[in-house]
Amino acid sequence: MGAKKSGEMDPENNLKAEVGEAIHEMIWELLIRESYSTNITVLSKEQSFYDSRFFLSGRTDMFLHDRNHDQLVGLEIKSVGEYVTGLTFQQPKEEHVIQAAIYLDQYNLMKNEGMKSVVSWDLLYYCRSESWRLKKYPHGSPFKDLWQFSITINKDGEIFIENQLGSITKAEF
Repeated sequence: MGAKKSGEMDPENNLKAEVGEAIHEMIWELLIRESYSTNITVLSKEQSFYDSRFFLSGRTDMFLHDRNHDQLVGLEIKSVGEYVTGLTFQQPKEEHVIQAAIYLDQYNLMKNEGMKSVVSWDLLYYCRSESWRLKKYPHGSPFKDLWQFSITINKDGEIFIENQLGSITKAEF
């Protein structure tokens, strides 16, 4: 027993990863197809970065242009099951907030002079199963299986989380 050896197959997690990749593609295609009605343009998807100063690397899901506000937004898509839906319905997972804040900070530090800053990094959650929480309680999205949070960082380096209903809270880790 114990931990799996490196490189050992885990069919359950492999299946979840495949479903997650399919959901990413579905959402990407939806955003491209509905660009006119949403006023959102997908600029890129799955961009990798590496910061040698901090030995930090990552791969972002998407960059968007919000044409309503003429703003750049990063997007991280999280496909979750029923249990994690219950944990993230009202507040995103702490590690997801940290991931989004790192991406937001890194991209604004690494942008070329004269380029627009990324104003927020959004966490878009998708429930892989039907959830009574999503059906019972309004959460501000026209899609019952999707909900999101916007992560921002102020000039003092404080991280804030905004839900779909416009409520903003300071992240406390």
